[in-house]
Amino acid sequence: MPRYRVIISRVLLAASLVGLTLLHLLEPSYDPNTRTLSEFALSPSGWVFTLSMLSMAPGSALVLGAVWSGWLRRRWLLVVWVIGLVVVAVVPTDPGGAVTSVAGAVHAVAATLAIFALLIAEVATAVSARRCRLFSGACALVVVAGLALSPLFGFGTGERVAVVAHIGWLLGIAGNRPDA
Repeated sequence: MPRYRVIISRVLLAASLVGLTLLHLLEPSYDPNTRTLSEFALSPSGWVFTLSMLSMAPGSALVLGAVWSGWLRRRWLLVVWVIGLVVVAVVPTDPGGAVTSVAGAVHAVAATLAIFALLIAEVATAVSARRCRLFSGACALVVVAGLALSPLFGFGTGERVAVVAHIGWLLGIAGNRPDA
């Protein structure tokens, strides 16, 4: 991956992480245990959420497009992740406790597919890559643990753990060729 693409991808991913963190300061009344990240889009600071998702999508595409140049059979995972992020950014979710609308259902399906597509990519990298095995496996384990422990802490917490682990994985493999 050319150095400038590594830098751009890391800046976009870091900006996304900063934006998602900033939302917790801008909307302190949102309980992170019970409220999903997507619910920030319904707040007065919703534009920060949208920008965070829209910066994560190209940042991810830059990383995964370069890293996976030889992984043609797994490229669909990249497509699902990136499209999922864009859908999450532009299709509104429903407020917690509300009846699910069509837009809310589309949003939820896109988010779920995106999270699991990148989890599969992390597991596949942990199993088949020559480099980044332990790192990819650890990130996948954190995602699974976050989601599995959601009933204990709340889905909002599990989702945040999964998203941060995914961003960490993308930042970690940026500039590396796991299959090299």
